Amino acid sequence: MKDRHVRILLMAQPGTLRDSLRALLSTLSGVQTMQTHDVQSAQVAIRAFHPALLIVDLQPSGGRLNEYMGLLRAESGHVKCVVLADGVQQQELALAAGADVVLLHGFPASRLATTIAQLVNGNPQAAAPHRAAGAFI
Repeated sequence: MKDRHVRILLMAQPGTLRDSLRALLSTLSGVQTMQTHDVQSAQVAIRAFHPALLIVDLQPSGGRLNEYMGLLRAESGHVKCVVLADGVQQQELALAAGADVVLLHGFPASRLATTIAQLVNGNPQAAAPHRAAGAFI
């Protein structure tokens, strides 16, 4: 990811998934991360941390995806957004709500690293939805 620091805000409920994502992000050179667990704390973090990328797990959305994406986008209009979804229906909703990329749970860790690099470096090919099987995140 070019020799610069990239700030990533991770919005996910505390637990195994968030810990796994944080561990993966810590292995990427030049990446600084901050984590939150809900939209309200994410809005505060966006103002304070100025991330280049949001990674949002839809688990805490409770069916309020459009509202969540609207609030996050209002706070971070220029920030790229990767959404982690449970299925094709959530994937389609997230894309319609403004996500740049939607990865279905079960994606390979390498796919997330590649997606981050593509989005941060301005590669529009990263925006294509991707569905992968047999992975661990």
